[in-house]
Amino acid sequence: MKLLAAHDLCFDYPGPVPAVAGVSLELSAGELLVVCGPNGSGKSTLLRLLGGLLVPARGEVALLGRPLAGLSAAERARRVARVPQSLVSVPEVSVEHFALAGRYAHVRRFRGPADNDRRAVASALVATEVDDLAQRSLGELSGGQRQRVLLARALASEAPILLVDEPTTGLDPEHQVRALQLIAGQRSDGRGAIVVTHDLNLASQFATSVLLLDRGRLVRRGPPADVLRPEVLAPVYGEHLYYGRMPAPDGRPFVLPWLDPPVRA
Repeated sequence: MKLLAAHDLCFDYPGPVPAVAGVSLELSAGELLVVCGPNGSGKSTLLRLLGGLLVPARGEVALLGRPLAGLSAAERARRVARVPQSLVSVPEVSVEHFALAGRYAHVRRFRGPADNDRRAVASALVATEVDDLAQRSLGELSGGQRQRVLLARALASEAPILLVDEPTTGLDPEHQVRALQLIAGQRSDGRGAIVVTHDLNLASQFATSVLLLDRGRLVRRGPPADVLRPEVLAPVYGEHLYYGRMPAPDGRPFVLPWLDPPVRA
């Protein structure tokens, strides 16, 4: 089932290099698409276009077969949930109250949240391991804890499409793996996710496919083993990378930043 389709998306900020230049992609149920690329390659802009926060100069996006431009805010929220890199400002509300905002598209006007809304929030807080912080103020939390609460709010929405921008920002290695594991686990429920990250090794471990951007343009899309290769990455990232593979039977590629890379494995 096709959850999201984007065709020929273009968007420009002031300056000589386009932010997004003619990018097309599709996301199917059960897929985790990881978007990689250098700083300024258009990753976050692409995610904002897919979520309807920016209007493309050219091209179109469809969610579950319906044009994004024709959906109301509530219809859009029932189809797609966003996890930003961080909050522009931190509201002085409890973690539970903040996560409950992810249910707004399901709550009837003047009725308030129902039992199923509270159950969805409770489940999301447990899944992201912040249930013990439910009554704490958002402003009291560390950056990493807030990042997990942002993910909880998105999961509580129960939207079939997740758009996640740098979900491991501020997280220790253990919670980086758990965050991607949790996002990947949504695939079994028929959801699909698009995740922006700089971590090529998390992409290798969890992505069903990787999309590489450079200067707003699509360079390559394919399975991690087809994208995380020297001939693909070196023209984009430069030569300061070391490439290897995990031992058999896994055999997944890994890529490490290295000032003077040793001989490639």
